[in-house]
Amino acid sequence: MDLKRLLPLRKKDPRAALKAVLADFDLPSFPAQVMNVLKRLRDPEASMAEVAREVEKDPGMVLKVLRTVNSAAFGLTKEVSNLSHAVSLLGRGRLESLLLPLAVREALPAFQSRVLTADRFWFAAALRGEIARGLARLAQPAAQEEAYTAAFLQDLGIPALIRAKGAAYDEVLGEWLAGGGEADLAELEARRFQVDHATVGALMAEAWDLPGYLVANLQHHHGGEAGGADPAVRLAAVVRYRGPEAEREPFLAAAEAAGLPPATIEEIYDQAAGKAAEMARLFA
Repeated sequence: MDLKRLLPLRKKDPRAALKAVLADFDLPSFPAQVMNVLKRLRDPEASMAEVAREVEKDPGMVLKVLRTVNSAAFGLTKEVSNLSHAVSLLGRGRLESLLLPLAVREALPAFQSRVLTADRFWFAAALRGEIARGLARLAQPAAQEEAYTAAFLQDLGIPALIRAKGAAYDEVLGEWLAGGGEADLAELEARRFQVDHATVGALMAEAWDLPGYLVANLQHHHGGEAGGADPAVRLAAVVRYRGPEAEREPFLAAAEAAGLPPATIEEIYDQAAGKAAEMARLFA
């Protein structure tokens, strides 16, 4: 299948495009109440009190927000038990960057792989997100939450491919991991299945009506076309599924090659790794 011909279908019917490349895969629905909260967050006329009231309509979401805010990743000195207080502390951007990954985690199909555990998947996702946020803080502070979300969710197409292709996808993933993640996973996938996780992830995000910046970053985080993924997201994409110690040197090398100060990127990595471990526990 020609991927170039597939992309224009996204705007017309991304679910049909997913069916075309993943056969019997049925994309789960995205949590409707999360979308209601996101609409409130993006409405400049809506107060944070109104946002909190929208969150309160879903008791499960309330628990997840409070649990995450009170985790070690946030480093608060005093426990927050009031949702309005938690929402106020987070602010619009940080709350969105928390809710979107949590909602995607809930919507993603459960997957079983002999080469990639859920723990490793979510740790790498959280590490990429924290690294991208740290990098964006240096150059584009206003975009750091978008960078976090895009990097965190960049591989959301992988669980769908595991679910749809089973053992055949495990073979491709195993080959990639055996090589230390140095090969381009998207190229290996396209060679075997005529589609890659970047395209699948973008189609999923399009079908769920997620923000446009997420669709673009999902599609282009492996390079893609001009004007593709955010630079912080692309640099964070060097994180594979090798574990915290094994990820350190490849990231530092890539960041130094991009001209970033060694001391700064070491600090970014160390802070990101600590926060990612806690976030991964919340997601796995």
